[in-house]
Amino acid sequence: MQKEAKVEKILEEIEKNLKEKFTQVYSELQNGASEDQLKAFENIFNGEVPHELKIFYVWHNGQDGYSSFNQKDNFIFLSIDEVINAYEFLNDPMEEVCQPYVKSWIPIFYNGGGDYLMYKTKGKSKGKFLTYYHDDTTRKIKYENLEELLMKALESMN
Repeated sequence: MQKEAKVEKILEEIEKNLKEKFTQVYSELQNGASEDQLKAFENIFNGEVPHELKIFYVWHNGQDGYSSFNQKDNFIFLSIDEVINAYEFLNDPMEEVCQPYVKSWIPIFYNGGGDYLMYKTKGKSKGKFLTYYHDDTTRKIKYENLEELLMKALESMN
């Protein structure tokens, strides 16, 4: 099965589980991203938004609440507007951002306390998610790819 098809299948399962078991999280999910929102997303990242992330954002454009997307952590799924705002904040030279930080990282999840799960768009770890804690210089790989992140979220619902 093609990578994108696997992601779509997992998203269908997540949707079903959230709707049946985690109605609060389900009610917080926003409608899928529009073409204009996807274009804004691509523009801020110079056209380097991977197709699998676009699929994720067409599914739902983040969430409007504070219920964790994965039931075993405290991260919420950011909308494209929130991704752009977080990215601009993290790249503002006037802000005190804990280093290391790389401009090609896309903040996709946030815990409300200055910490993110970042999607790497370049380098040898391209496609992986790493943790960015605002007060820690350690940047560990948390998920090998979007598929693993989604599978872990799905497993947390069972």
